[in-house]
Amino acid sequence: MKESLRPSGRQYASTAAGAAAVLEHCLDAALDQDPRIDAVAFTGEDVVRALVCCLGRPGLTARPHVTLRVIVPDFTRPVPLPGRGGAGGGGAEDDAAARRALLRRVLGHAQDVAALRRALARSEQARLDGEFRALHLTPFPGFCLIGREQLVDGGGDPTRWHAGAGAAARERIRHRGLLFDTLWGLARPLPTRTA
Repeated sequence: MKESLRPSGRQYASTAAGAAAVLEHCLDAALDQDPRIDAVAFTGEDVVRALVCCLGRPGLTARPHVTLRVIVPDFTRPVPLPGRGGAGGGGAEDDAAARRALLRRVLGHAQDVAALRRALARSEQARLDGEFRALHLTPFPGFCLIGREQLVDGGGDPTRWHAGAGAAARERIRHRGLLFDTLWGLARPLPTRTA
């Protein structure tokens, strides 16, 4: 029954493959163009890892111009963190030390993108423009839009949507694009360091 409820156009990846592997596959297919990658992510790790793998390959034949925009939670402000149980089982709670550690991870991923941009500029293999922004929101399984043609939705067991797979997929991609554009307009630059 569960299978019959899935709209056409969705392709499910195994949990073992993970979001980074699915993103890497989708990005590989998009590098023959100049893709824009828009992601709402917990730390940005999966999308950065996939991008580094794809653009760092020595045999890359296209010379794409990739634009990356990533929105992450604003870990400088109190936020309930997933997996952090409240007193008496009352739900998630804020943890300042965990938020600082997460912010350090985010800043590290943003630095990885900057380092990749410099390396690509030296090798003239590709061009990369990347920006991370933060928004005060409760962390949730994110999504990644690739050229507004592909959508990877979710975390450890991601769902892949492709615009060529039908009306349901195109509508899902359109809605996620509108959501991303709204959130991007509200988000602010990352802090330069942790507190």
